Amino acid sequence: MSEKPKIAIIEAFWHHDVLNTMYEIGESLSDIYDITVIASRGVIEKSKFAYSDKLNLIIIKNSYRYTWSKEKRKLLHYPKLFLKLQEEGENLQYEVKKLNPDVIIINTLTEPPFFHPLLEWGWRSNKKFVIIIHNAHFWNLLWFIHSLNLRNIKERKFLDLLYNLYVSKRISGFITLGEYVKIPPSLKNKPHIVIPSRIGRDIKPVKSKKSVYFVVPGKVIQKYGKDYLHIIDSFHNAIDKNPSLRTKAKLILLGRMMDDDIKHRIEKIDPNGEIIIRFKEFVDEKIFEKWLLKAHFVILPDSANAVYGTYKISGAINDAISYGVPILIPKSYAPHYNFRENVIRYTKDSLQSVITSCTMCVLNNYPKYNALLNTALNIMRENSVKNVSKNMVNFIKRIISDYRP
Repeated sequence: MSEKPKIAIIEAFWHHDVLNTMYEIGESLSDIYDITVIASRGVIEKSKFAYSDKLNLIIIKNSYRYTWSKEKRKLLHYPKLFLKLQEEGENLQYEVKKLNPDVIIINTLTEPPFFHPLLEWGWRSNKKFVIIIHNAHFWNLLWFIHSLNLRNIKERKFLDLLYNLYVSKRISGFITLGEYVKIPPSLKNKPHIVIPSRIGRDIKPVKSKKSVYFVVPGKVIQKYGKDYLHIIDSFHNAIDKNPSLRTKAKLILLGRMMDDDIKHRIEKIDPNGEIIIRFKEFVDEKIFEKWLLKAHFVILPDSANAVYGTYKISGAINDAISYGVPILIPKSYAPHYNFRENVIRYTKDSLQSVITSCTMCVLNNYPKYNALLNTALNIMRENSVKNVSKNMVNFIKRIISDYRP
C-alpha cells in the first residue's frame, strides 16, 4: 500500500482565520493526505483548531510577529531584524526538511529573509509550493509603479513585491480568497483555486422578528480607508428619523474598539449602549459566532482604498457567507463584479435609507428579506467543507501530478 502524499501548511505570521479554514479542509482530507500544520504559537493561540486528532502540528518560533506593531516594518529597523529573521527561517527550513512533504502551502508569504531558506531548499529538492495570496497588488509591478510613494519605501513593501515577483516564477500554484480578486500578470499562467477565508457553517439560524441586528465584523478602526464613522452616523440618523425603531434596530461592531474618534462619537450619540453594541477587547470565536448567528445583515464599511475589492478581499464578506447572512456592500467595493442576490449595494448617500428599508423588511416580514436570506443560506451551503474540500483535492492532484513551474 502506497504512502499518502504529504502536505505541509505554514502560517508563521498573522492569518489565523484562514488557518482555521485550512484546518477544516485538512481534517476532511486526512484520509487522503498526511497533513501537518506548521505555525507560530501566536497564531495557534487564536486558532480554534489548535490541536486536531487528524492533523499533525509543529509549533515554530517567530519572535518577529511580536515586534511588528512596535517597529511598523520601518526600513530603519531592517538591518538588525534581518539576521533574526534569517535564523528563525533556517529553523523553519529544518522542520520542513525533516517532514519532507510533497506540497508546501504557505499562508502568509512575507519577510524574504524568513522564508528564503525554506524556498531555496524546496526548489533544489523539487518540492511543489502553493501560496495563498492575501494582497495581490504586492505581486503586481504595474500597481506598485502607479502607486509609488514614500510610505511604500519606508515600510519595505517594495522588498516584498520584488521578492514576490522572483517567487512567482517558481511556485506551482496559488490560492485566492475571492472570485473578484484581480490576478496579477506574474501569476496568470499558474494553476489556482478560490477558497473562502471562512467555510460555510452547517447551521439553520433562527432570526428574531422583533429586533433587527446589523453586524460589522472586524477590528474597529478608522484606517485603511474604511469608514466606520459613516456607518455609525447613518445608523444613528436612521433611528433619529424613525424613533419607533430605537428599541428594535441594533448595530453590533463585532471587533475590538481601536479608535478614539469612533469611541467618542459613539459615547456622544449612544452613551448607554442602547443601539450600538461595542467591545473593548479582542472578540473570541464564541462571541463572534453568537452575533453572526443572530445577524440579519452584515455591513461592509465603505473604503476609499481601491485595493479592497480589486486586489484583496474584505473578510466581512466571507464572514457573512460562512453564516448565511445577507450583506450590505458599498458600490465602491469590486464595482465591476455582479454579486448574487444575497447582496444589497449602497452608496454614502443611500446607506441611511438602506438601513431603514432593511429594518422594515424584517419587522414586517416582507418576502424580499426571505429571498435575501434563502440566497445567503444557499451560498453558505455551496461553501461547505465538503464542497470546498472536493475542489481542493482536484487542485492538489493537479499540483502533484500535472504541473511543473
